[in-house]
Amino acid sequence: MKLYIILSLVLAVLFTSCKKETTLEPSLLDKNFLSVQDNPSDPVDHEIYNIYIKYGVPIFYNDTVIREQRFDASGKSFMYYETLAVNYALTGTTSAGTVAPLPDYYKIPAAKTSLMPLILFIRDEVISKLPKGIYVPSILLLDSLNSLSSGTFAVRGLNTIGISKGNKFSTLNATSKNILRAAVLRSMVSTFINSDANATWLSTNFLNISRAFYTTADVYSSTKSQLELSKVYFANSGFNKPEQIGFLGKYSGEDYGFPRTPTIAQDINMYLEAVFANTTAQFTATYGSYVPVMLKYNRIKTKLVEMGFTFN
Repeated sequence: MKLYIILSLVLAVLFTSCKKETTLEPSLLDKNFLSVQDNPSDPVDHEIYNIYIKYGVPIFYNDTVIREQRFDASGKSFMYYETLAVNYALTGTTSAGTVAPLPDYYKIPAAKTSLMPLILFIRDEVISKLPKGIYVPSILLLDSLNSLSSGTFAVRGLNTIGISKGNKFSTLNATSKNILRAAVLRSMVSTFINSDANATWLSTNFLNISRAFYTTADVYSSTKSQLELSKVYFANSGFNKPEQIGFLGKYSGEDYGFPRTPTIAQDINMYLEAVFANTTAQFTATYGSYVPVMLKYNRIKTKLVEMGFTFN
């Protein structure tokens, strides 16, 4: 009897295993949403696709890149969205060293028909000249931007670089286009310059130049405490300008009438833009009398050359 029971169980298992199963299909839930598809009938979309194929950099003009119906475990449908995170900072701080999330106001382009001049500019003056190894997750074209952390031209988000002036690019003069180019390049390399891998070099060759002028506390403002410039001036007889300390500007946040020293990231950003926007001769004509400024400018420029950038 026991033998019959065992044989029955074995046969049941065999018949069950022979039952035809549903063909497995990929879920496609892990697809790369930072990619673009070609639309040959649309000049803007087609150029964006050509850039993506040649350089591997996806360009978008809407921060919602995926909108599709999906189903949860119970079979209930829901709408899934994948967006470009302009305001999100992985470390909890923005690219300018201020507490995240700060409301970086930006406006998505009202119409893509006006974007072609900006797209071609980004292709010819930025993407095509990037050294190998500079990773750009994506670019989001904007009509306008007002970022406390990064200004009005470009901002670094978690998975995108926001670039403004989409609807006004054709009206920009050469100077403004040069500033835009510098801001975009700054956004693409700032996180590498201010990374843990670069910490020793950054402290020794850049930050310590300004820190030497004030030893009571860190000369750089932080997200929790801002240092008044007047205290640094008081500690250095005859000082009354940020440039004398090696700063190109002051803290960009609210100072309540008392100018503060910049954060580390703000200081880095200002010098990156200065290097990308000016030749050494141009920069020297303005800041040549400020030794700490020239030291920091030349050292940032040297680091960028090591990364593969070339300058006239």
